[in-house]
Amino acid sequence: LALADRWIFSRLVTVTRELNDALANFRFHEAASVIYHFFWHEFCDWYLEWLKPEITAAQEGEVSPAARAAWTNLTRVFEASLHLLHPFMPFITEELWHRLPGADANASISLAPFAVTSERMADSVSEKQFTTIQDMIVLARNAKAETGAQKQKPSAQVASEDLRILELLRAHQETIQRLAGLNAIPFMRGRLPSDPAVRVGSGIELRLLLEQSVAHGADKARLSKEKESLERQMAQVKKQLDDQNFLSRAPREVVRGAERRFAELSEHLTKVLDSLSKLN
Repeated sequence: LALADRWIFSRLVTVTRELNDALANFRFHEAASVIYHFFWHEFCDWYLEWLKPEITAAQEGEVSPAARAAWTNLTRVFEASLHLLHPFMPFITEELWHRLPGADANASISLAPFAVTSERMADSVSEKQFTTIQDMIVLARNAKAETGAQKQKPSAQVASEDLRILELLRAHQETIQRLAGLNAIPFMRGRLPSDPAVRVGSGIELRLLLEQSVAHGADKARLSKEKESLERQMAQVKKQLDDQNFLSRAPREVVRGAERRFAELSEHLTKVLDSLSKLN
């Protein structure tokens, strides 16, 4: 199985377990939330988007082994999702289930055996790898949004000190470029030079390679908003620390926490001001 398939089947095992547990203990809201999040955000937002090239190729008549596997696994996950959704959406899931390949016209989804997945499909390693790729794509999308480059396909420089992360990203570079809307991704091991344009993720550093004027203007706007937010937070904490009633009545540990918070905000503000100074 490809990484996306291993990830979605592993998630399906976890979601099935969580939903069954919630229903057994009458936590119906939790059960509905679990299957909603899986179907909408993981199956639709990520899995379907990941498989689009193979799905499209099959629809256009190119039935390659990859396209056949994509449709087979997609159908299996969709059928499992219908079973999990059935207690909450009985009528539409019944209708859709009867439209699946090989469906028995005289049967009902509510009585059909649910044996689409097994515990052996649980794969925490693949889930972690897929999450790393998701983080990379989201980091790039956010960087494009912050710089007003949503409609562009810029290149991006990506660095990590973890060789395993770089190998994973290189192995799925084409998919990352498509889902993140990037033109090219030169990878490097180590750290990127200190720069306001560098975005930091989980073990990943990314910098969009935009025109200098566009990048600087967007970074300046982003840092200015961050400066205003930090100043507001510092003013609130300082007001608290200047309040003698708070200092005399609050537990010492709470006061120390406020002092640490003020120091952290102050340090962060210093870095933001330094970055703004360099841009100016």
